[in-house]
Amino acid sequence: MSCSSFETTRLTELFTPDLLRHAAADLDAAAAAAESAAIRRRVDFYRQGLRYTEITVQAVLAAKAVDFRPEPGAMPPEERARQRHLAAAALETCRRRLRFIEELKNDYVLPYFWARYNNEHRADFLPVARLEALLASLGR
Repeated sequence: MSCSSFETTRLTELFTPDLLRHAAADLDAAAAAAESAAIRRRVDFYRQGLRYTEITVQAVLAAKAVDFRPEPGAMPPEERARQRHLAAAALETCRRRLRFIEELKNDYVLPYFWARYNNEHRADFLPVARLEALLASLGR
């Protein structure tokens, strides 16, 4: 699966809403069946990994909803407002993912330095800088 660009990634094809719902239900069942604190901690560990996946999928979907192509000045005012709303929502979702990664950095749920490296060096996967530039050009 490529994660080099939000435009070409197959992430949303692989991690479908149905799959994510079933995974959450499985974790709920595991938590309900847990007979010790150690098992509950293991379930919580996996739940954090699932949450990371859910937030990543949400960020990709939000970024894909934004139209980066047209010149903002050529857009009708209502389309500018719609794109501004979509870009702001996508940017907040991407930032929420970044905050979640920071929360997990000492929990070994995901390889923190790998996640940080990818955020910095694969900026086309979740285009925070492009979203910020688009918002600036659309006017806040």
